[in-house]
Amino acid sequence: MPAGWETGAAIDDWRKRAQQLIQDQFAEAQQWGWKDPRTCLTLPFWQQLLPDMRYIICLRNPVDVARSLEHRDNLSVEKSSDLWFTYVSSALNYTEGKPRLVIFYEDLMDDCPRELQRLADFLGKPERAKEAEVQEAVDEFMEKGLQHHRASMVEATASPRIDPRAKALYIAQRIAVSLGRNEINVARGLDEQIYKALEALSQTFQASGQANPLVEQIAALEDQLAENRKTIRELQARIAERQAEAESAEERERGLSAQLLETQTQLEGIRRTLGWRILNRYGVFKHKYLRSIFQMGRSTKSHETARKEV
Repeated sequence: MPAGWETGAAIDDWRKRAQQLIQDQFAEAQQWGWKDPRTCLTLPFWQQLLPDMRYIICLRNPVDVARSLEHRDNLSVEKSSDLWFTYVSSALNYTEGKPRLVIFYEDLMDDCPRELQRLADFLGKPERAKEAEVQEAVDEFMEKGLQHHRASMVEATASPRIDPRAKALYIAQRIAVSLGRNEINVARGLDEQIYKALEALSQTFQASGQANPLVEQIAALEDQLAENRKTIRELQARIAERQAEAESAEERERGLSAQLLETQTQLEGIRRTLGWRILNRYGVFKHKYLRSIFQMGRSTKSHETARKEV
């Protein structure tokens, strides 16, 4: 497309039809969306009509995409991986700086509840992920039998027929998404795969003699991943330290509670003694009788002092 095509007068009719379509289909919907891979290429057009969109980009291993397109449309692996790179890079470029969530098809198949919660959180409705009707709809929709092709991350980056740009972009997004997650276990599980994939990718570029600006981006992300892993270890050490402090505080609290109980038991024993009962009665007597006499004495003394002064 030529630069600025989305604002050209040549597509005014299409713009009106799109506005009417949105009005007819979604005017009464509080929350809605649509899925069409070609939107990756036509986003500038839709962004004029819907400036406040949120974007969910679902990425699938380029090897699996190539195998699927080869089986369905008889496309070569080279052509399919080139298309993969064109669509994905377009989607990422057009949504840069906008609210977006990148998820992976493989993760959705492996741990659907976790990814469902990520989607619900992104949409600002975290409670929806726990609702029975939503979970039932997802269970009905998700069928692992439909996943006919499943290549590992390492296989995706090692395959000689996959466009090197697609390999680099795929692994870069894998690292970026893993860095953005808070689940320590998930990040740990991806570490080994990511490093093996980076090694395979490096060998691919060395063998071909090709240079790619994404390699520098990947190297930076790799450094960030290592720093992130270091931070996780430090946080785990702090958590262990806090847990030890909490256990020590609980032990002190238990000791103080035992001392308090012993003191209360001793006090109760003292209260039962004859001396305590006598002393207690003396206190009542003093409060009831001697205090009033003492106050009268003070009053009389004050009057005498006043007479002497006169």
